[in-house]
Amino acid sequence: MIVLEGDGCVVAAPGGPVALGPAASGALAANGTDSVLSGLVGTFLARGMDSFAAAAAAVLARSDAGDLAATRVGAGHTVAWDVIQALPEALATRRD
Repeated sequence: MIVLEGDGCVVAAPGGPVALGPAASGALAANGTDSVLSGLVGTFLARGMDSFAAAAAAVLARSDAGDLAATRVGAGHTVAWDVIQALPEALATRRD
């Protein structure tokens, strides 16, 4: 499984499907947000998701949380902790 980060993320399985994440807020350029992404992937894997679904869901959740964090504190002032704090709301929004 490969996840390429950029303005939008690309998730690709070897010889399999590809998913494109939404264009991300500039807030996700903050140091540590890549660790938030990898932590989310690990969390979803631990909950029993297959690797492609876990990576794609993590990309989407982090993007949503980054958008929320940017709205709250400004994209140029967002740190990884702000993204982490926005995750419960971001996940709840997608669950509905």
